[in-house]
Amino acid sequence: MSAVGQLSGWFRALSARERVLIAVMLALLAVVIGWLGIARPLAAGLARAEARHAEAVLLAGRVEARAAALARLDRAARARPAVPGDLATRIGAAAEAAGFAGAAVTPQGAGRAALIIPAARPAAAFAWIAALDGEGVVVERLAVRANADQTVQVEAGLIAAPGAAGR
Repeated sequence: MSAVGQLSGWFRALSARERVLIAVMLALLAVVIGWLGIARPLAAGLARAEARHAEAVLLAGRVEARAAALARLDRAARARPAVPGDLATRIGAAAEAAGFAGAAVTPQGAGRAALIIPAARPAAAFAWIAALDGEGVVVERLAVRANADQTVQVEAGLIAAPGAAGR
């Protein structure tokens, strides 16, 4: 006799009350297995997926905000005022006006110039170089070396910003 036949014979040998109790027990076992083996794992997976989705949405928002900020910076860079006249002449005049008397500016071609300031206070030099950006001049290369007297020597390659005159 097969195992199913033996089980069937055993189940028929039980009283009606025992058969009902066994059926209720098997139904409750099926509910528990369904709950613990199917419903809870699916709910946990769904919760993890929702958490990952929320993180992805936040990250996408941050990326979009940064992209918008970069686009604004790009538009602002394109709208910078043009550098009037020859770039080297303009930079030389600006350096002298800022108090960098020993500054040497040499033209490097259309819209390009090389700047050497032999001695300047670091804060003043960096502030002046940062201000050049607002005047349509972009620092292409910058080398700053410390002098013995708490000043710095500045060597910079400068170009006219895209869209600026003198290119």
